[in-house]
Amino acid sequence: MGLAADFNRRRTRSLRDALFAVFKDQEAARAVGEQYLKEHPEDRDTNRLAAELFGPRPRRLSPQQVRRVLNRRRVDDFTNDRCALVSNWVLARSEARACALVALL
Repeated sequence: MGLAADFNRRRTRSLRDALFAVFKDQEAARAVGEQYLKEHPEDRDTNRLAAELFGPRPRRLSPQQVRRVLNRRRVDDFTNDRCALVSNWVLARSEARACALVALL
């Protein structure tokens, strides 16, 4: 396995661990994410979702950093009317996408 593939695998594992720490109820987050992905199949790309939420080259993020990023994005999404309707729940688009990442990882 090449160095780039190994680096990407470690970065993905780090992001997964941080997201799982942020979402205490991982099954609920996964269910929301799966429903969101059914309605938005264009977002079924782990690398693109991670880049849109955490930047084009997401560094290793702690659960606290992930929580801060998602909180800022959630406020910005609601302020700018970027919402997603998932199972009759109105979510900030970034929240729905973070749940989609939980489902995909």
